[in-house]
Amino acid sequence: MMNNKRYLILAWIMGVCAVVCGNEAGDCRKIRIYLPKDKILESEVVELGKIALVLGDDEILPLVNELRLGQFSVHGQEITIDRKTILSRLASSGIKASSVVFNGAETIRVRRDEKIIVADCFVDAARNYLQEQLSDEQFATLRLICPVKDYPLGSGNESVTLTALMSSRQSDRKKHVTVRVIRDGVELGSRELIFSVQYPCRRLIAKQSLSAGTLITPENTEVEQYMSNAPVGTSVSLVYGMVTKRDIAGGTIITETMTERKESPVLIKKRQKVILKLDTGGLLVSAPGEAIEDGRLGDIIPVQRGSRRTRDLKIVFGEVMPDGTVRPVL
Repeated sequence: MMNNKRYLILAWIMGVCAVVCGNEAGDCRKIRIYLPKDKILESEVVELGKIALVLGDDEILPLVNELRLGQFSVHGQEITIDRKTILSRLASSGIKASSVVFNGAETIRVRRDEKIIVADCFVDAARNYLQEQLSDEQFATLRLICPVKDYPLGSGNESVTLTALMSSRQSDRKKHVTVRVIRDGVELGSRELIFSVQYPCRRLIAKQSLSAGTLITPENTEVEQYMSNAPVGTSVSLVYGMVTKRDIAGGTIITETMTERKESPVLIKKRQKVILKLDTGGLLVSAPGEAIEDGRLGDIIPVQRGSRRTRDLKIVFGEVMPDGTVRPVL
């Protein structure tokens, strides 16, 4: 009986030792991986040992370090790798997840070490080009509508230049500019930028209600400043001196279609006897005549001189003057 108890105790001690020894052996074969948040590589192939710090058994460490996690296929590409992906790739190589301990970030963003042209360079090139193209127009601002991405150049050392030109795609309210990336006379690629152009403009507002036929003056109107997507060619001052065609409510924007030129009164009527007068300062010549047409101030009208009876009939053209006389047009 005592011998059986001794055998049971010995078996229990050996089992405990086996478990302890097994745990120690497992600890020795554990892999510790530290993941940073970002990593920049010179090579195209992404290997675990190139993006993370790996510690573990010297026998298994080379296999873990050379574990491939992806490959860059295009310029500017970013590869995001998380812990689950790494565990999956390790499992396919026969390494259990239970033997892996992680530290650091949950995911890592991997990029290639390559030169880029930042987006601001494209914006500056396009903006300078547009300002030169619109130099004859008094615009206020150029606002970029759509964001622009950086342009990756790869690892070459050759210099490049940026050239801008108007895009074939244009619209009334937007300006499209294409900025090309040129290296040794060869176009590597391009970016298209879209701007909205804002022009400072003025418009005339009725201060109060204006009835039809009212003369438009600075006293019954006010000038309002505003920004427009297109330049406005008509000057506000050209509307002054015009009269309204219809009733206009107070606060309404007054446009040219709402106004007409105020006609001066008829100074000379058809068949009215008039005086043709030419005054050069040192010489004054006058003669009677008969107006063939009505005439307002500044109009050029035909005037008949002589009569058919005496057969000395003559037609003279002259300008209607403020005093009602007609000055012959020589």
